[in-house]
Amino acid sequence: MVERGLVSLDFVLAAELFSVRRLVTRYRDRPMSLADTCLVRMAELYDEAAVLTLDADFTIYRKNGRQIIPVVAPSSLLFTCHVSSFSSPSSLPSSTSSPSPH
Repeated sequence: MVERGLVSLDFVLAAELFSVRRLVTRYRDRPMSLADTCLVRMAELYDEAAVLTLDADFTIYRKNGRQIIPVVAPSSLLFTCHVSSFSSPSSLPSSTSSPSPH
């Protein structure tokens, strides 16, 4: 897709180091991978963009301080994140069981 010109990426990490470091510092209690940090920074630069992800951390990350990052993800991922973010573990039904000794 890149070779055919359908996708272009105008992100230069060297030019964004200050902003990337700021994000890493902001989320130091929830370590971000370099890839996640770059995606959050690109969401800041390209306001109309959404992030396509399977990473639940994007329900926590914010762009430009407190703005929610539009995310395209399976609804089950977003529901799981919502439940785990707002419910205490003791209030959730147990979904694990001991393996059968067979």
